[in-house]
Amino acid sequence: MFLSHQENIRQYTAEASRNSGVLAVIIGGSIAHGYATEKSDIDVMLVVPEEEFERRLEAGEIQFLDKAFHVDGKYISLEFIRKVIASGNEATRYSFEGAFVTFSRVEGLEELLAQAQAYPLEQKQDKINRFYGQFKAWHWYCKDALKKGNPYLLDYAVSNLVLFGGRLILAYNEKLFPYQKWFLRVLDSCGEKPDQLMEKLDALMEKKGLAEVEAFHSAVDEFSQWNTTGRRWPNLFLYDSEWKWLYGEPPVADL
Repeated sequence: MFLSHQENIRQYTAEASRNSGVLAVIIGGSIAHGYATEKSDIDVMLVVPEEEFERRLEAGEIQFLDKAFHVDGKYISLEFIRKVIASGNEATRYSFEGAFVTFSRVEGLEELLAQAQAYPLEQKQDKINRFYGQFKAWHWYCKDALKKGNPYLLDYAVSNLVLFGGRLILAYNEKLFPYQKWFLRVLDSCGEKPDQLMEKLDALMEKKGLAEVEAFHSAVDEFSQWNTTGRRWPNLFLYDSEWKWLYGEPPVADL
């Protein structure tokens, strides 16, 4: 950690801890993930009582900035952390990965954070099945877009082919999806992945040609026996894309 970050964290924690309404100060973001540069903001999660959290949520006052300490922060509650443990999506779980406490009035907070950032193993195969349906569908759309000369569809389909191909590899490695900013960096860090995956991904994003589409698709598709449902991929895609509104569930990309 950079000395400037250490000093700002120390000073900000000292100031925040004087507020009796602050239950804990948690440092997350690029500093917690080990991706920070010297110019990175300090991502802070302030734990407040549930009533205060609900008030701020209703008022649209969850996020805050403190420019004096280069802090980009949000308010959370203990109940929010418990909901993340029970049913949080991967991007939210990832926000707790590597996070550390600099001040706390809460007994057992570190244990809650450890649970919040754990990969949800019980969901692994279901997600793989669903991601695979998306992966196969967007492969088809890539070819269709190239065949019909539709650049909008091609750009969209290539991005989704990369997204769901990458999410299959993340799930295989039991790594959380960090959302878009750190997606490729976390994907590259996977210990088990197809040979030259990142090179094929880069070529696909740059050229968007049929050869690049097929090279990336084949690398991921042949890496594992993905779909265990026995259902054809169009049925999986239909459920998670066109008919998702029927079930009131979050979009498959946000799982």
